Amino acid sequence: MAKEISTLLARTRIDSADGLSAQKRKSSDSTYDRLHRHDYTEIELIVSGGGIQVLNGTRYTLSRGSLYILRPSDLHMVSLREQSVYYNISFSEHLADKNIIQSIASFGGDLCTVLGDAELKTAELLSDALIAEARTKPTDDTVLRCILRCLLLKAQKNIPLYTGTAELREPMRDALAYMQMHFMENPSLRQTAQVAHYNTSHFSTCFHEQMKQTYSEYLNRLKVNCAKNLLLTTDMSVTSIGCECGFQSESNFLRVFKQYVGTTPSDFRKTSRSR
Repeated sequence: MAKEISTLLARTRIDSADGLSAQKRKSSDSTYDRLHRHDYTEIELIVSGGGIQVLNGTRYTLSRGSLYILRPSDLHMVSLREQSVYYNISFSEHLADKNIIQSIASFGGDLCTVLGDAELKTAELLSDALIAEARTKPTDDTVLRCILRCLLLKAQKNIPLYTGTAELREPMRDALAYMQMHFMENPSLRQTAQVAHYNTSHFSTCFHEQMKQTYSEYLNRLKVNCAKNLLLTTDMSVTSIGCECGFQSESNFLRVFKQYVGTTPSDFRKTSRSR
């Protein structure tokens, strides 16, 4: 199946100045049948109908109550049946509860669940409230945050989110969440240190002490893991994958990938697909 996927990496920003876009849509309103990702976090909730989703190479059946959260690093494509109705809520990280964002960012699997009828009804009410508040001008950020937090908590209750960073100090958890959400942008040590409110030198030292690896090693692991996913689930060229994952040059990508995986990207793709 991977060879048949045509890839479109969508970087459309959230249009709303408030950092949130909330809509109730029909399947005929838009198409998602090409592999893509976004530069923001997204919640989609199916309220009627259904279809198929391919998320990070795994195929899921969508039905009434299906809810999934998409991070910037998640690649997906969706094919919905005619007359399907769903909510699409896209938001910037600054609107979300910090602890929930940390859990979402550090979760190792796909963020998917199916809500029961009572839970779905609550999630619909919260989604409708977000849509109504987003249309109110001027929008009240505090209200948006509260409603979004309730919706994310409802999703979190059904997805076994667990962060392996609970034992880390708070600034480091913030930094890791930022890296996990933005590694494709190749954030510098200085940029991430600012997220943790540390100066660059102190942050570098703290990172190594708490993570038992350097900042660049951790960042490279995130980028290599993403590259492995793209190699397995798309027909993108090796050069394009290296660029997409934040590597500054093809030679840098080839060197780092072989250092961490033990083989070249091309050989990894060939060997994995032949199994």
